[in-house]
Amino acid sequence: MSPLLSIIIVNYNTKDLLQQCLNSLFEAVNSKSQIPCLRRQGNYKQYQNLNDQIQNMEIIIIDNNSHDGSKEFLKELNSKSQIPNPKSQILNKKKRRKSQNDSESENNRHSGIFSIPQGIAIKTIFNKTNLGFAKANNQGIRIARGKYILLLNSDTIVKKGALEKMVGYLEKHGDVAAVSPRLLNPDGSFQQRYYMRFPNLWQMAFYHSLAGRWLVTATPLKWLVFSQVSKMPTPVEQLPGAALLARRTVWQKTKGLDEDYFFFFEDVDWSYRVKKLGLGKLVVVPAAEIIHFGGGSWKNWKMKERWQFYRRYFASLFLFLRKHHYPLWLYRLVLSFTFLGNAFAQLLRERLTRAKVQWRLWRWLWDF
Repeated sequence: MSPLLSIIIVNYNTKDLLQQCLNSLFEAVNSKSQIPCLRRQGNYKQYQNLNDQIQNMEIIIIDNNSHDGSKEFLKELNSKSQIPNPKSQILNKKKRRKSQNDSESENNRHSGIFSIPQGIAIKTIFNKTNLGFAKANNQGIRIARGKYILLLNSDTIVKKGALEKMVGYLEKHGDVAAVSPRLLNPDGSFQQRYYMRFPNLWQMAFYHSLAGRWLVTATPLKWLVFSQVSKMPTPVEQLPGAALLARRTVWQKTKGLDEDYFFFFEDVDWSYRVKKLGLGKLVVVPAAEIIHFGGGSWKNWKMKERWQFYRRYFASLFLFLRKHHYPLWLYRLVLSFTFLGNAFAQLLRERLTRAKVQWRLWRWLWDF
């Protein structure tokens, strides 16, 4: 019997974050505490049934040739997945203190050894090279058996009830192709930057500008750059790949993520194609919340190789613009002024290295 939900996680040198993400999934699946909070939605039995079905999920982890101990951790995790231990995660803290076995289980959690809930199947794929975000996710999509497929970043913590609320929304709304949760920073604040509109000139002129970003983040002009996300389920232009749940049929019709993108903008491109093909709405379900640390696999890269990081980002942007027939000359023109302004601003702040990065971006913009 096929599972209701398949979760695909791509990992690249994020072993500790991956461990935390998986632990949150196991606790969310095992815990029944999220069900009472859904009574207000008027269909308690439906969500109780969803909770039972989601407990029999599959998790597919694709490792892109990590070198931080992730491979060893995943091999050990895979061996443990054959040993069911359904009660180890649902005991409360007081019972854990009283139970020697549960204390040992808690110690194992911190050492990377999980007690995997019964019913969860874990599959792992080990790539010999870093294939990028799109190709790795597509590997998982091709073998996923679930009615619904969730792309989930390794640098996330899934809060209780999030899976049921997202799956439940798709079950109830046949005109919706995909949903995402409300992504939160570790401090609980909303990560608005992950709910952008499709690329537009406002973003080029102001969002990417050091001097002008405040205009489109702290004023009413922000709705020219960001989608409006309210407390109710909200249709948006694009969904973040950090946590993107879609019907399996939609993944099949779009043929997954476009593998021309190595990193960045593959989720933007996928959302655009869903809209273009008329496959359904893209909706944010705010009641479902997932903590997202952001940049788990690229923060170090950005710090060490800032020029290469931004070059990759804007190369992916222009790949999107070319594929979907945007006026490239106009976007180049607006971005050129943005990069020059950024270089000047960095010089005023006496950040010479960063000023050089912006200058190199300006030169690259007209050469590539």
